[in-house]
Amino acid sequence: MAASLLNISVNCSTPRLDGASSVKASHNVNALTLSVKLPALPVNGASQKKCAQAQKNLYIGGHRNTKRVVVTATGESAEPGTNVDDILKSVQEVWNKVEDKYAIVGLGLTATIALWGSTGLIGAIDKLPFIPSVFELVGITYTAWFTYRNLLFKPDREALLKKIQENFDQITGSK
Repeated sequence: MAASLLNISVNCSTPRLDGASSVKASHNVNALTLSVKLPALPVNGASQKKCAQAQKNLYIGGHRNTKRVVVTATGESAEPGTNVDDILKSVQEVWNKVEDKYAIVGLGLTATIALWGSTGLIGAIDKLPFIPSVFELVGITYTAWFTYRNLLFKPDREALLKKIQENFDQITGSK
């Protein structure tokens, strides 16, 4: 099969909230068109039919008809990766070392439910008209205060690092 060139055109325009195009009438829309020529990949029988249908549907008469794109990849990755079997073996080894499997499963289930619930709560708070702005202002204010109090001057940074090290030693039981 002879290698042919595939021409891809991308038109860039950003719609505004009122539905009008962001391209001004005085500007040429074709100035925003980017054309790239890529060598076509060889495809086998079934995927060749899908690619032909996708190319036919993508541009009819120079206008975009659908937003479908078919991508087929053949061959293996050139960069070395971690083997899935190695990952599964290491996970099985860790799981076999765990003594209280019911507690771990319960903890994982509880964490999943808590994450799901907190996502819903944050989504509900985000829909309120005034609260997200207040939380953002509180976050910016606290970040500025923390930076001034603990990070701006060298003695304060050293004291913060000492507190962090003490907490780490207390948690890990080093001292």
